[in-house]
Amino acid sequence: MESTISSSGNYRINFFKPNSTFLKDNVRTIVIRIAAWAVAVFGFHILLYRIFPALLVK
Repeated sequence: MESTISSSGNYRINFFKPNSTFLKDNVRTIVIRIAAWAVAVFGFHILLYRIFPALLVK
């Protein structure tokens, strides 16, 4: 019988040290999405600042 999380009753999952391939892929996907979000949000603000510096409120 294969030991899985559901059959063993071990529900402890560490986000920073994933054990299975599925969890490693899941963590990689989450990190990529957070990085893409940060670039989209803050990169857009930096781009606006560089193109239209007169729009800044002083």
